[in-house]
Amino acid sequence: TPPSTADLIAAAEALTAKGDGPAVRVGVQGFEDLAIALWFRLWPELRRKFAFRLSFSPHDIVETPQPSLVCTPTSLAARWTGHQIIGAPASTTISRAAAILSGAADAEPILDFARQIGARLDHFADLPLVERAYELGSCSSPSFGDCVAVLRLVERLSPDPEVGMAGKAKHINRLSSRLQSATVSEILLLRNLSTTGLPAARTLWTSLESWAASNTFAQADDPTFLSAIADAFSTATAVEPWRKSILAGLVSAARSPSPWFSTAFWRWAETRPSILMALADHLPLDRDLETRLSETVARIVTPDAGKAVMTIALTKRWLRLHGTAAGASLSPREAVHQQLSVDPDPSDFDGLRAALRRATPAQALAIALE
Repeated sequence: TPPSTADLIAAAEALTAKGDGPAVRVGVQGFEDLAIALWFRLWPELRRKFAFRLSFSPHDIVETPQPSLVCTPTSLAARWTGHQIIGAPASTTISRAAAILSGAADAEPILDFARQIGARLDHFADLPLVERAYELGSCSSPSFGDCVAVLRLVERLSPDPEVGMAGKAKHINRLSSRLQSATVSEILLLRNLSTTGLPAARTLWTSLESWAASNTFAQADDPTFLSAIADAFSTATAVEPWRKSILAGLVSAARSPSPWFSTAFWRWAETRPSILMALADHLPLDRDLETRLSETVARIVTPDAGKAVMTIALTKRWLRLHGTAAGASLSPREAVHQQLSVDPDPSDFDGLRAALRRATPAQALAIALE
């Protein structure tokens, strides 16, 4: 084992810190001892790309890939302003990544974790990322956000879906198991989760679809849920599997005999009618759904909400729902005129009866005579 050097920890901190270019050691004396001390503590993948040299200016660095470590004469230190300069540590506490590189901490748990997920760990900048993923992934009771953060790091560290499949599946399953109890805000964390390097990601998206299908659509969640629905139509905001899972889950919720979706439907018509109209394009042509929607309407709805639902009803040919929306948002006379303009079938009275839902007997008679 080569002896440690006075600047070994500082060099490890500089090598694992964020930034462009090599870590710069000011002063030539003892530089070979530092390089040897580092080399001994590196694992094979990292040694393969580890290079060091003497340099007089950043303009000297023309190699591709760049050297990880350079030394420069003390008189030329000013030329390296803005680079990662190896100096005294800013605090007495060193990062775990630097501790591993300097031999002050055991690297094996981190390396085992990296191998399980298929990470190569051949760049110094990857070490803090895998260390963070290991820390979050080893927690016995991680939060939903921590589970998402682990998958983001795993995707970044191991983008090849053919490697680390078992390790990746473990973290996908752990996140999937927390989905049923997730809040809408937590679900939004998955919007831009790329899973191209996670071959078992279908489990996650199936769980997300199930979450949307069984949701009770609490009124307190309306603003966040409507935001999620809007994101489900935006290719710039959310990844395709997330969008498909949310929409498929909502379609399943609409087919369910439970009243949760139907009740939320009218609230959403009041709050964000444009979002509801976009969602309606994906709703099934289901007469039972029309019946549930017609039966859960409030006595009075706003004109904008009524107009939106009437537009939806026309696209689906749901004449009963059209009459329900007209009767709840317009005066009885206006509602009947509106209904008769789109409902000419004399054998079907459901829509007309729905349009007269708020009419008194005297009003109904007057309208009939007219």
